[in-house]
Amino acid sequence: MGTHPCGITGISVECALGLSVKELAVNIPHGQVGVTTVGEVRKTEGDVIRTSGRSPHHAT
Repeated sequence: MGTHPCGITGISVECALGLSVKELAVNIPHGQVGVTTVGEVRKTEGDVIRTSGRSPHHAT
């Protein structure tokens, strides 16, 4: 976890409707990718908020 320059604390993610995991993972520099949904994140009282990053699909 970390704090994005805009002030939101969380983890860096890629998120977009209609894109596959493979398409979203193109800009991720890690060797391992986890997958969940915005709905699952919100069930745990979290949120997914668009933030600037390496791609137009970045969120925190």
